[in-house]
Amino acid sequence: MENSGIIIDNSVEPRRVPAGHGWTWIADAFRIFFKHWWQWLLLCAVMLVILFGLLLVPVLGMITPLVAPLLIAGIAWAAHESAREERAPALPDLFIALRQKTRTLIGVGLLYMLGSLVVMGVLAALGHFLVTPEEIQAIHAAQSGTGPVPELGGGGVLFVALFILGMLFMNSIYFFAPQLVVLRNLKALEAMRISYLAFWRNWLPMLLAGVILLLMAIVASLPMMLGLILLLPITILFNYTCYADVFGDHPEH
Repeated sequence: MENSGIIIDNSVEPRRVPAGHGWTWIADAFRIFFKHWWQWLLLCAVMLVILFGLLLVPVLGMITPLVAPLLIAGIAWAAHESAREERAPALPDLFIALRQKTRTLIGVGLLYMLGSLVVMGVLAALGHFLVTPEEIQAIHAAQSGTGPVPELGGGGVLFVALFILGMLFMNSIYFFAPQLVVLRNLKALEAMRISYLAFWRNWLPMLLAGVILLLMAIVASLPMMLGLILLLPITILFNYTCYADVFGDHPEH
């Protein structure tokens, strides 16, 4: 281990965990949050303000995918150091990637951007063959909430399935990558490759956790959406607790 505290381990092997660990990841996120709740609220609020602030500015919005891995890595670093040193997370932890691993994390964001463009380009090309103009209009209307869920033909169903698979693929190569860069010293491509392996080895707990978080989001949005103030930090910390379990870097209980 370096003086900076970064773990050096280039032989990272993600493990397969039982489906029930999907709930364990969420429970661990709650535990980490409530241990230092106001500090986590601050860090997550600053993170979201930066990301949404960039999105509101037309030109700067284009660099949001490059900035996001830096902040995700910062949250992972804060959670890791908070558990390791038994201290509260601090705001400078969020910006650790501005001092180290900056280029690698930007590389993760750049590769994610390029990959997304390729996937969307392929889907757009396939859409011309699989989906009729009427189905495209119906899909857009359903997405905007101005129309019902459309009845699609065989080509439309296939297109939607390919779209979901494309989004899952992009999420799988990205989900663990920032954590692997900042905590395991991996390069961008290697981090994304291992992230892909870890995600699909654990698709069952991922699915369970996704369903639980979706149900929590529905419940949290009922009382004037006040519950989302709590759930957003939990969702952000969930990203770290997944990593900690799958890669054997458990937060202390």
